[in-house]
Amino acid sequence: MLFSVPVAGIGLKGGFFDALHSTTIEAYDANGNILGSITNSVTGFEFYGLADSAGGNVIQGISFFITGNEPAGFAIDNLTFGAAGAIVPITTKITEPSPLILLGIGLLGLARFIRRKR
Repeated sequence: MLFSVPVAGIGLKGGFFDALHSTTIEAYDANGNILGSITNSVTGFEFYGLADSAGGNVIQGISFFITGNEPAGFAIDNLTFGAAGAIVPITTKITEPSPLILLGIGLLGLARFIRRKR
């Protein structure tokens, strides 16, 4: 999936996963360099989220791969993209970290929680 202009964050719900570590999503910059990847860490449905730690629009595209035993395949739903703050994951697992990718996605959720409390 390629974006017509780079974005700072991408989130989506994936599943139904029948096996752990069976599906990977990679994010790329405009030159095709891998910025990071996420592999499913649960069976069933899981939220995937990638965002640039500085909030910069550096993600030009993402790719989906079946990297393990996933006999029934999978689907994606609720695709969101745009500003890094728009991506609020339920759970994520980063497997190939990059300085450009926010490894502490949980901080976005915490910031949103704090804003709601105020």
